[in-house]
Amino acid sequence: MNNKRKKMNNKNNNNNNNNRKISNNKKSVSNKFVVLAIIGLVAVVGIAISYPYFISADTTSGYSLDKSNLLGDWHDVHGVGLFNTGDNSNDGSIYLATHTGLYSKNQNSSWVKVGSDRSDLMGFLINPAKEGIMYSSGHPVNGGNLGFRMSTDSGKTWQMISSVTDTPIDFHAMSISPVNDDILYGSPGGGNALFVTQDQGKIWSSITSIPFQIISIAADPVDSNGVYIGTASGLFYSNDQGNNWKKIESELIGDSVVTGMGFNQDNELFAYIIPKMEDSNNQNGYIIKSDNSVNNWSKTDGQIPYVKAAWKFAFGQNGEIYTIVNQQTSQKEIASSVYKSTDDGNTWILKGTNRENIL
Repeated sequence: MNNKRKKMNNKNNNNNNNNRKISNNKKSVSNKFVVLAIIGLVAVVGIAISYPYFISADTTSGYSLDKSNLLGDWHDVHGVGLFNTGDNSNDGSIYLATHTGLYSKNQNSSWVKVGSDRSDLMGFLINPAKEGIMYSSGHPVNGGNLGFRMSTDSGKTWQMISSVTDTPIDFHAMSISPVNDDILYGSPGGGNALFVTQDQGKIWSSITSIPFQIISIAADPVDSNGVYIGTASGLFYSNDQGNNWKKIESELIGDSVVTGMGFNQDNELFAYIIPKMEDSNNQNGYIIKSDNSVNNWSKTDGQIPYVKAAWKFAFGQNGEIYTIVNQQTSQKEIASSVYKSTDDGNTWILKGTNRENIL
């Protein structure tokens, strides 16, 4: 691995802007209660704390406070991504893979459904090198599993590339190598295996000798054979496409739950950590980032409030960071939201949610 990787303000009631920034000033005010982070059959118990936090309007957007720009009619969001190819056809749209199909939004639009497919997209990827190419997995509306699918028209239509196993699989976590986009990784619901393809999804091999149940995957940005897995008991790295594993040692991670990951353009790894109950000491879950060696870690200055888990990090061409989160909005209600940061995680801007009370 060596040296190979480079680089929430009081509440503002300005109702003329629709984006919200969250500053880094947070404080724990509640006693511990249970957080469930569920991936397929994986259930993880942690601590969730309510946050007092500062909000300011996003003065860069030019929007009026039009809730239609932020509200989406999806259920759960499982994936997020955007195209970074620099192609002229790229309109800056961000895509959300949800329980009810694919949604998109560009800088000036509301959230809209993409295509006619309404499948539960548990697994979702955008090809980093090829405009319009997406991959998905999960469950069709009528039940069953989707196998591994590809779209060549930005999610308007899909075709199955492989069932992966004898009966179609349902990948819940997926990643693609930035070095060689023929190489993809997937892990099904339950996280009990890692699947690898060398030919963009036609043929897959299965690796069952994994350290713990897989929740998230991040392919190494500089080594086509390298891959990280976030598990129910820490973060692990393989330099041989999953045949052998080494645990990433850090006080900020330890044996905690790693729910979401993603590399930025400076080859720094972002991740969301949920401390296990016995290790938490009433501690919140939190976003962390590594240096470009993925050896040294720190908490980001900004943390998003009321978060039960963050499931994915995606990055734009100009350093933007997107993450999808589940947020506790009331004792019985959970919001599924997407946030954006333009300052390396110091502040977070709400870009979409399915619960109006988040606004």
